[in-house]
Amino acid sequence: MLSATASNKNRFGLFKVSLVSLGIIVLLVSIANVSNINLQSTFNVKVLLGFFISQVALFLYSLRFRLVMKSTGIPLKIIDAFRINTFAVFYHFFTPLSMGADLTKFIKLKKNHDSASHRITSIIFDHVVGICSLVVLSTSLFILRKPELGELSLKGSQPLLGVALCILTITVVVFRKDIKNVFENMLLSIKGNWSLIFVAFYFSIIMHMTLAAGIFVGSHGIGVTIQYIDILFVLSLSMILQSVPVSILGVGATEVAGVAIYTAIGLPITTALLLVALLYTYRLITSVAGGIWQLVDNNDAYSSSEKSKSISDSS
Repeated sequence: MLSATASNKNRFGLFKVSLVSLGIIVLLVSIANVSNINLQSTFNVKVLLGFFISQVALFLYSLRFRLVMKSTGIPLKIIDAFRINTFAVFYHFFTPLSMGADLTKFIKLKKNHDSASHRITSIIFDHVVGICSLVVLSTSLFILRKPELGELSLKGSQPLLGVALCILTITVVVFRKDIKNVFENMLLSIKGNWSLIFVAFYFSIIMHMTLAAGIFVGSHGIGVTIQYIDILFVLSLSMILQSVPVSILGVGATEVAGVAIYTAIGLPITTALLLVALLYTYRLITSVAGGIWQLVDNNDAYSSSEKSKSISDSS
């Protein structure tokens, strides 16, 4: 029975990894067609270097996550933090309403802390630290850059925004008492761990700057010329919406806002779509790595369980 369950999990995992891999191929073909470049040229050094830099950004995010967890009383090794966040990217694409990432963190943190409410508070606190860093970064860039924003084009995204607003309103109404408790617990964490939270905030800023650098390098690989500060400005603004719980296969409010802001600062819609698609492609590739790691992790766990069972039977 245990063997059949593990086999089914492996088949389902392989199916998801295959599906994401197919999605990457389709997306790369679409990018090549839109930008009128040869598909082979999308696999050049700059694109690959941009992807590598984006993985450095994921590692920096894992450092932030680990520090925030530590400030709330959840000890976590850096390799575990990186593994959990790689898994989270994978499940982000396959769970409705973009709850896959947070749900993955919630489940994987169980071995570090039994309390469900405490884990929820810690994950929300991580979002708060991230949003605060984005607000500070985007505000600073707005003052520094002084952009002349055109009209934000949200055509076709009204239904998505409407659903997001409804979900947020219902969540606040239904869980208002729990939200109050979460807020109080976060204040307690802040009060006793200022240094950890400050360092986590610093890592968050550096992480977003690193991610923007990855997109900047990769964009030159697909023939798009844009200033680094413009990419950082758009990312810092659009990613504030990353916590809005609405997405389809990883496409949500962040991607919609990214396209809208790129066009608002004067880029053609095709260029805006290319830049958003580039980041999306990097995340898709990361999700495949996360899916493979998940399969290996499950196999290791299953092997350990079988070994323990065999030892127990022999005894």
